[in-house]
Amino acid sequence: MKQIQCMINRIKSFFILLIVLVVNSIYPVENRHLFGFPTFAIYAGKIPIYATLSGSFTFYPEKEMQKIESFLKTSNSKIPITIRHGSSYLTIKYENTIYKFHELNNIQSEWNIEGGNISISGQIPNADVEIFVIIQTKESKRGTFVVSYKAINRTNRIVDIGFRSLIDIGSEDNDGIPLKICTDNTSEKEVYSNEFKFTPYKSNYWETYENETDSMIGIRNNMIEPRTTPPDQIAFVNWEKGYLSDWKYFTNKNLLTNNDSAVMIWWNPRPVKVGETLEISTEYEIKKPIKEGVFFDLVNPETGTGKLHIKAINNSDTKKEFSYELDAGENAVLSLNANNPLKFIVEKNSILDKIIPLSLHGKGEINFFVKERQGKVETTHSLPVRLTQENRDQSPKFWKSSKYPIIYNSNQDGLRLKGIVRARDSGKKLGETELISVKSIQNSFVYLGEVDIKEFNGEVLVEIFKK
Repeated sequence: MKQIQCMINRIKSFFILLIVLVVNSIYPVENRHLFGFPTFAIYAGKIPIYATLSGSFTFYPEKEMQKIESFLKTSNSKIPITIRHGSSYLTIKYENTIYKFHELNNIQSEWNIEGGNISISGQIPNADVEIFVIIQTKESKRGTFVVSYKAINRTNRIVDIGFRSLIDIGSEDNDGIPLKICTDNTSEKEVYSNEFKFTPYKSNYWETYENETDSMIGIRNNMIEPRTTPPDQIAFVNWEKGYLSDWKYFTNKNLLTNNDSAVMIWWNPRPVKVGETLEISTEYEIKKPIKEGVFFDLVNPETGTGKLHIKAINNSDTKKEFSYELDAGENAVLSLNANNPLKFIVEKNSILDKIIPLSLHGKGEINFFVKERQGKVETTHSLPVRLTQENRDQSPKFWKSSKYPIIYNSNQDGLRLKGIVRARDSGKKLGETELISVKSIQNSFVYLGEVDIKEFNGEVLVEIFKK
């Protein structure tokens, strides 16, 4: 048999995701200071992003400087007021020792505004391990930037290194705002104003949930994207309590965050061999205001993965059902981890605000239709989507079912194909299936099969063969 294509995915709690790392460049040194608080700015679209020597980023450097100085003066913190760092910071776990980034030795900065790149580095005390924080804007995706953490092991032994990022969320006017996740359970809670811990397998992103009248800069952290490293855990926390922690943090669901909100993100320690570099990355996106309506955001034109945005208002004095029937038309196949149509019960005088992950499998221009029903009122939304033209495997990157679909898109009809799923580490075959041609799309043919992976957890290899 001839192998056509293979793909490595990770399955956890029946999710599958592609894991690749990103590489950034280092540029010449140029420093700026704001009242003694070091900042370096690059632009994501028209929005300036400031990096700080605490190993993080902010949109409001003046606010961060004033906030941390006020906090250190009025709290019982042991941190000297003379230390100039932000209310957001990076923690490094080296073996069994915890360091906050500003505690590293030989901290240096390298900045290039034209290249859209900032690099800040420091040395682990008493160890030949160098730590980098790199912030890089993405030219291919306007309004988006990637934060990467690197550790170079120059010691003579294997060492364990992990990262925890604390991000202070809020605007110059409002220090505490709700935070939102995305689930494919249409009835599950998504907006939180209390402490809450989760993994990227529950929600592949988190975002700020600002009011339409709020002037703050909203952000979304896309945790499962090409060339990013999904974190091990994420927590919505009260900033003051979180700031005083170092690595471990136990959330309290009864503790409110709407007076001062923050997000913690963990990448657990992993071994780094002698002379090797550990690099992890995560993507942030400046949010665009979403008004009432139905919209589709295509995340990856090769895989067809995207997010369906639904926002509706029930202005009546009684609760109302809203339903949305999704149709990929004649030119594509739809993968959705929920019932179709989607149905929501919206309480009186309330807002429905959902983002549903899904995949469209096809080639070139397709029309994605969403039929919206509010009581007796019916509206059809036509959402044009442009996918790439290449033959490719389009199996979903994350999936909430033991029945995992293998999908292949080809310009040839009548192929006899077989898909095999193996455990990556052991090579053990978890299952195989014949791929059947299910749809013809503008001289393109979609082949579909299904493998029962049962309760397997870990990385898998998907192989597609011609018989």
